[in-house]
Amino acid sequence: MVPEARSSLFGHHCSFAILVGMLLNDQTCEEFREVYKKDTGEDITIEEAREIASRLLELYRLLARPLPSEIEARAKQLSEKSPSPPEM
Repeated sequence: MVPEARSSLFGHHCSFAILVGMLLNDQTCEEFREVYKKDTGEDITIEEAREIASRLLELYRLLARPLPSEIEARAKQLSEKSPSPPEM
């Protein structure tokens, strides 16, 4: 299991992290374990590697999302381009 300090950083599992965890193959997780050990000096199990990698991918997904202001600006652009429906 992942130590408390690491798991508390992300709180609970979300469905995306669980899905990604299932998609990460053993070879990818083993490579992650090697990088993790090289970086931290700490050995982790394949299950811990899968969980940590899944959470990192979830964090990246969250950070890569457009900002609300960008979504609003895009919606405004699209609404200005599309003709208004005729009024009844």
